[in-house]
Amino acid sequence: MKTMSTFPLPTMLLLLLLSLGELRCGMTGSISQVTVPETGVYIVTMVNDLNETQWTYVILQINGIDTDFKAYGYHNLTGGLSVAIPLSAGDRVGGKTNSILASNGAIRLNLGFVGQDKNNFGTFHCKGDVWVDINGDLFAHFYRSYTKAGTWSTITKKYLFDVPKNGVYWVMARPHAPTYVWSTFVIGDGLFEAYTGEGLPSSASGAFYLTTPSQLSIELVGALRLSGDTMLSYVYMEGNTPEQLGRAVSPMAFTSSVGLREGTYGADEKVAFCNDTDLDMGDMYNANTRVFSISISGTYVISLRGHPYKGKALKLDLYRNLQVVFTSFADDWVSSGQAGVFDLAAGDTLYVVAGGKRTVGKNTMISIALLRKKS
Repeated sequence: MKTMSTFPLPTMLLLLLLSLGELRCGMTGSISQVTVPETGVYIVTMVNDLNETQWTYVILQINGIDTDFKAYGYHNLTGGLSVAIPLSAGDRVGGKTNSILASNGAIRLNLGFVGQDKNNFGTFHCKGDVWVDINGDLFAHFYRSYTKAGTWSTITKKYLFDVPKNGVYWVMARPHAPTYVWSTFVIGDGLFEAYTGEGLPSSASGAFYLTTPSQLSIELVGALRLSGDTMLSYVYMEGNTPEQLGRAVSPMAFTSSVGLREGTYGADEKVAFCNDTDLDMGDMYNANTRVFSISISGTYVISLRGHPYKGKALKLDLYRNLQVVFTSFADDWVSSGQAGVFDLAAGDTLYVVAGGKRTVGKNTMISIALLRKKS
């Protein structure tokens, strides 16, 4: 069985991200496979959009072999999985489900290429935490904490990691427990929450522009019993320039926003966002139309987090040029987030719709990060 630790890790991130599009499965319980075109590190994103009164999961497969990664869907809950995995040219990436009811066919897989080096590979080091050292430079940092199963107790655990340099980072946090865990991930200027239930591992991920001396942190909060790894990993996106990614020089290259107001939106109504005081969106967002307009052609990572309001359910659809690209569902128990890798052209539009009379909490957030500018 292949896991993240068993793949070779290429060194340089050239950020020639490729979005290989969206794959859908039929009622056969499997996902069509994609052949990896080039050796490198990839962000693999799977979205499991379940609309039945059942539950299901999708297992990520490499060359037909099950990995440890699963994307769960449960009672209208859109489950997501986003992991960074080194892959070799010719590898086949796909998946299988445990149910023919899986998502009414709405299972999506994005494979985003983030870098390569054909000759040099990094080395894992383990001194309580795990990281990857490549030619003396920090490439990625994988932190794993393990707590023995115990009695129910209310605890708070917090782990901090220093940001080594200014730039764009892809961040993923994932708790694991046999019982119920409420987890909060504080990532730069972004706040993510993930709920982990019995047999329901969850994760939060996104792309962020971070500056020193800021820190990444993970907090585990609630009555819980941990029996597996709780992991925070981040990947520094080498090769970006201030002209492409700096907030001060090119504010539309990155944005993070919160919901404009708490309250109920009508059917198919676009969700209103407001500028965060620390993250200027420039001319990218039109507050009147509630639409984001892409001004720089390139490859982007987009993540959307839904936050419910006073015990209500929340379903959010992200549209790209009038077409839904993924869905985020939240309710009393979970504030979920989804992420995907997309090639966008100048003039493309993005907007978020709250499906049916839905209530939106003030911490609903979208992040849009330009990973590579197209000439």
